[in-house]
Amino acid sequence: MNFNRNRSSEYAALMTMLRRMEKDLGLSDFNEVERNVIAAVCALQNNRVDDEFIKSRDIRTHKLCINVPGPTFFRALKKLTDSRKLTMPEGRKKGLYKLISN
Repeated sequence: MNFNRNRSSEYAALMTMLRRMEKDLGLSDFNEVERNVIAAVCALQNNRVDDEFIKSRDIRTHKLCINVPGPTFFRALKKLTDSRKLTMPEGRKKGLYKLISN
């Protein structure tokens, strides 16, 4: 990687802004995989016209989650549902998720 002072400075500013935004959204206690799952669900929901649930398979194949090992991905979904960031349809135990809006 070539060191470019201006680009590095922009990168640092972007990362600082991202961390501040994560804190404001209550995401700073989650690890990188969990934050990526939330971002993937958000992106997938934004591409839909209705408020439907997102299939775990679609979240798993999103570019932010595609390289996450299966067990790690499913642990992240569990933590996010237990933490009330994601919800499932009533009566379902897995497979469909959406963000809980605060």
